[in-house]
Amino acid sequence: MKATRARLVFSGKAQAPRQLPDAAAVRKAVAADPKAVGYIEKTAVDSSVKVLLSLD
Repeated sequence: MKATRARLVFSGKAQAPRQLPDAAAVRKAVAADPKAVGYIEKTAVDSSVKVLLSLD
């Protein structure tokens, strides 16, 4: 996965994922863009976003 992403980024066909400073910023960005996906801790989830996968 990392090698594929690196190749796509290096060739200009893709961009590296954005890193945001905290869970609140991730929630805000994901809530604002219906195509966005983010990773945050379960405790940081609220009704503004939808959980697609939960790992224990």
